[in-house]
Amino acid sequence: AAPAAPTVEIESVDFEAKPEWVTEYVEPQAPTGPSSRSEFHDSDSRCLISWQIQRVVEIHGPIHCDAVLRAVRAEWGLNRAGKRMRDAFARATGHLCRSQSIEQEDDWLRCPDQGPSVRVPMFDGAPRRPVGEVPTEEIQRALLLLLNDAGPSSPENLRQAWGRLYGWARIGADIEIAFERAVRALVAASRVRDLDLLRLVE
Repeated sequence: AAPAAPTVEIESVDFEAKPEWVTEYVEPQAPTGPSSRSEFHDSDSRCLISWQIQRVVEIHGPIHCDAVLRAVRAEWGLNRAGKRMRDAFARATGHLCRSQSIEQEDDWLRCPDQGPSVRVPMFDGAPRRPVGEVPTEEIQRALLLLLNDAGPSSPENLRQAWGRLYGWARIGADIEIAFERAVRALVAASRVRDLDLLRLVE
């Protein structure tokens, strides 16, 4: 008897679909405070501002200080951040750090033991962050997971895939610099090999 013909199963793949390991980026919003309040820069406002900062960081950390300030400023209905506002914000942030409610490293805020997740826009027109407001450890995690999915890749292909993931239509100099720094850090940490292609260290 003739051998049975092999069965071929075809699996369709959506190359535009987001990987399972990403989460949706949601633009930070500060919680609403009382309708009657002092001026932002008044000392009486520090408790409210501190509470708003802490809630934003709890939900969205690690997060850039500027993004937190924008969220708090928007809730107060203020259009610009002048020196007095930034000083008041810094005092509230310092209070939270001293009480160990949050931690600050350079321009980044997080809660204790808060690690990075890869947060990206899930649809066209969704809010997206500039590369300068994506934490370094999140960039590195995204690159590692992309390499894990795709296998060894050229720097150009990996950079394009990473840019598409975050919704950046154009790879400008700031994005290229962030990518190169992240790759160098991963190579120095022995997480990635940089030979003819970038590949994970097994």
